[in-house]
Amino acid sequence: MSIRWLLTCLALAATAALLTGCALDPIEEQQEKLDSQKLTERRAAVTFLKDYEDDRTVELLVETLEGDPDLLEEAGNALALKGREWEAEHPNAKKSEQNPVIEQLSQTVGDMHLEAPVRTKACWVLGEIGSRRAVPALVPRVDDASSMMVRAEAVNSLKKLGRRADAMGREMLGDGEFVETYDQKARESRGLAFKEEERKAEEKAEEPSTSKDEAADESA
Repeated sequence: MSIRWLLTCLALAATAALLTGCALDPIEEQQEKLDSQKLTERRAAVTFLKDYEDDRTVELLVETLEGDPDLLEEAGNALALKGREWEAEHPNAKKSEQNPVIEQLSQTVGDMHLEAPVRTKACWVLGEIGSRRAVPALVPRVDDASSMMVRAEAVNSLKKLGRRADAMGREMLGDGEFVETYDQKARESRGLAFKEEERKAEEKAEEPSTSKDEAADESA
């Protein structure tokens, strides 16, 4: 009788363990992996979250983007994919309906406590999603005084969304002329031209001057 009772207890314990395993929340499991010291486990979690359909995945990916430099690229790519998927699944969404990726990254790009590479990547993601819902978050960043990288990426993303930079995202050169910060060729070309003007001005200043008296003697 005692043996039967023991076997029954073991069976119940095994069943309970099995049920507990089946009830394990996948998101909580990935959260534990994201807290791991092993990069391989954290990377595997991002890969899982990228393909897993759950509203909470966006929040975890944004936290990873903001807090794990080793996974900045992977988290950014995953968020861009999530954002595009939402737009494809909601083609007739009203303006009042917000893409969860855009909604959360709108706070990321404006958080001055975050490093510039994080906010730059967030601007890139907003441009990659391809939705004009991201415009209000990007426009203020073109005048971001804290980082040229953020400004340039915001301008690039706005261009992807069909918005012209116009007077935004412009940088003043040494001679007071403005050019778009992302137009490297224009900056280099104008910089060379400015150096040439300086050289000519210096040569002219070194030429021997002729006084009025000397000019008068020569005319006489």
